[in-house]
Amino acid sequence: MNVAVVGLQWGDEGKGKVVDLLAEHFDIVARYQGGHNAGHTVYRDGRKFVVHHVPAGIFHPHVQNVMGNGMVIDVEALLREIADLETAGVAWRGRLWISDRAHVITPVHRWLETQEEALRGCHSIGTTRRGIGPAYEDKYGRRGLLMGQVVDGTWRSHVEWLWDRHVRMFGPSVPPELRAEWDRFRTALARAETYLADCVTQTDLWLRDRLRQGARVLFEGAQGTLLDVDHGTYPFVTSSHCSAGGISIGLGISPRWVHRVFGVSKAYCTRVGAGPFPTELHDEVGQYIRERGAEYGATTGRPRRCGWLDLVALKYACDLNDVDGIILTKLDILDGLPRVRLCVGYTLDGRPVEGCPVRADLLARVQPVYEDWPGWSASTYGATRADELPEAARAYIRRIETYTGRPVVLLSSGPQRHETAWFRPPDEVLRPVEGR
Repeated sequence: MNVAVVGLQWGDEGKGKVVDLLAEHFDIVARYQGGHNAGHTVYRDGRKFVVHHVPAGIFHPHVQNVMGNGMVIDVEALLREIADLETAGVAWRGRLWISDRAHVITPVHRWLETQEEALRGCHSIGTTRRGIGPAYEDKYGRRGLLMGQVVDGTWRSHVEWLWDRHVRMFGPSVPPELRAEWDRFRTALARAETYLADCVTQTDLWLRDRLRQGARVLFEGAQGTLLDVDHGTYPFVTSSHCSAGGISIGLGISPRWVHRVFGVSKAYCTRVGAGPFPTELHDEVGQYIRERGAEYGATTGRPRRCGWLDLVALKYACDLNDVDGIILTKLDILDGLPRVRLCVGYTLDGRPVEGCPVRADLLARVQPVYEDWPGWSASTYGATRADELPEAARAYIRRIETYTGRPVVLLSSGPQRHETAWFRPPDEVLRPVEGR
């Protein structure tokens, strides 16, 4: 039984906790896209960890972890991340496998992204400026540096070629400090050449072999469906395929190996950076949600934009991924509000809109149509059973289910593993589906 966990919104849904929670039922956790623009937060033994490259299954000693070919890797940041895990006593060697065809982020990628955002001015995307997009550009431009080249020593000539190319292309606009960053980058590659030599491998072969042997795999997505480069609110998207469709390409396995897909959604919406957000709140309620929910980016620390739950966009993401169920997070942040709202439709130029027009220029013009629901004063924080929730909260969840046509199978009621309410037994949720 192999399961995918994907984000159903604009990222930051709480996938790290969910993957960490489910990982005990699996042998392998495999991440298939993105880079260290992701920040998956996990609480272990009362301590907070944020992993950016490494799959969230690393905190379970029996779990093998794969960083797939669909990822882009900042080698310096990865080495720091591994050092932090070692300091915390988390054993990773022999349990972390990095694709030899994952691409490497360079200092020039970070510089280019910063320049691009500055040139866009008020139309900037709001990226993390970590070089993710330019790294994927080099990948598809067929000039990228591979992790396999890092560990076999052939990176040196390729890196020199890349630097000469950048100098020829950008000439005097290349700042002197970038040369210093490039030298530090070379030092990091030299260290990674030996330090990571035993964990960089052709992971698609390794993974397919384990799957044929019956290993149970949990596929970990980063960011969220509405940031998918093809299916999100383009151009205000990330540079990879965050939806479940990215699994096959990002790991080198057949789609037939994905047996179930579960989508993670907050009980409200957040977004970091620019882009359309129909239900965004610019009032005291939005501020209340931001502060109560600690809605600040795990990667950048930027304040997140907050708004009511958009069921139109949520249903779009559920349908696109054909999810088997929804995992709902942060319902407790809405505790105490006298009224909660759900977006159940859009109008455009005064006319109802069918479905979710994810093209950014259209979505930016829609007006949300709301249903008002009574709030609840009793706390839902730490709930471990559905019957512990106040009736108004249960009614809110039922409306999510009826609109999307998907069951809510699990509620995360807090950051710790035990702060979880299974709405259906885990054995039933993770049971293989007939015919898959």
